Amino acid sequence: MAGLQVLGRDHTACENGVMRTKLKAVLIGVATSLCLTGCASPVTYMVQYPYYESLQEIIEASDLIVTATMTSSRVQRFEEGSGEPMVYTVYSFRVSKCYQGCIERPEPWDIEVRQLGGVLRGVEHRISDGDRFEKGEKYHLFLSEFPDFPYVVVNPIQGAYLGLPDHNDNYLSASLTSSWTISVAEFEELVGR
Repeated sequence: MAGLQVLGRDHTACENGVMRTKLKAVLIGVATSLCLTGCASPVTYMVQYPYYESLQEIIEASDLIVTATMTSSRVQRFEEGSGEPMVYTVYSFRVSKCYQGCIERPEPWDIEVRQLGGVLRGVEHRISDGDRFEKGEKYHLFLSEFPDFPYVVVNPIQGAYLGLPDHNDNYLSASLTSSWTISVAEFEELVGR
């Protein structure tokens, strides 16, 4: 804005009305070109996931339950069935503890987990309730397996929890919009047996 004010003062030969019109045209042109290059509207996916009444139901729905640290991520399209390709973020995790669905391999080992959404070619793709994993953070993951694809959480609200308990001794959902929690005692009793 300071640059525009200096421009107005430097062009004293122009009438104020003419100068304002030129400045408005320049601002509109700059705003339009910025939007054409980077202001694409987000794509929001509307998805219905199963809801589980208890931790026991979440466990029963899970093919794999692990404690893992997110190490990296990438965004890509996946085409499933005959539907439209959808954008996913694929997270790589280093597994430090496996509770269910474990195969014979030494810990730690790596898995990939895909989550609907991500930024691809400057366009944000998202779901209303989703986990956002942070590099270097530890999580407790309840995962479903799909042939030829990375794992997915059983649902975005109930399928991933922060690895460290809060001050009430609960694991908090990794979802940005959920207040769902699992007590450490219940987790250890039902999952960590």
